[in-house]
Amino acid sequence: MLPLSQIIQNHGVSYHCYADNTQFYIPLQASNSSRLDNFLACLRDIKCRMSQNFLKPNDNKSEVIVFGQTHSTSLLHSKLGSLTKNIKPAARSLGVIFDADLFEAHVNNVVQSCFFQQKKISKITSFLSPTDLHQVIHAFIFSRLNYCNALYAGISQSSFTDSNCCRMLLLEF
Repeated sequence: MLPLSQIIQNHGVSYHCYADNTQFYIPLQASNSSRLDNFLACLRDIKCRMSQNFLKPNDNKSEVIVFGQTHSTSLLHSKLGSLTKNIKPAARSLGVIFDADLFEAHVNNVVQSCFFQQKKISKITSFLSPTDLHQVIHAFIFSRLNYCNALYAGISQSSFTDSNCCRMLLLEF
């Protein structure tokens, strides 16, 4: 009986294991389904290995997200077989939301979180000096903006200007 990592490696699938989660990364092309077939065979072998150890993967928690051009991804959806029901528009990993629009859902989530924090801070402004209020704003809002900010490097400016998140947050105070 092989460990899961060895089964995955035998199929040539890239992966990352967390404590109770394994993520697979497969570059796919609509015209070439051999990698997808490898991946589906890998999943079958993993399920077989788990059943031998009286375990069962939680298919309800499995998420599939396909990045690419719309016409390409629609072809891949039909080839995913039983995984088609698990296709999601976005998936969360380590607090970052990945979506087909390259982090637009994550940017929107960060903006929403910042406004939530701003609302909470506004309730305690009368108890804080301007200096302390400034520190609280930096501690809560800007730490949220800085979390995984390297991911924002390739995002178009329109993702930020549409929401005007930083400008609106700063003008409120």
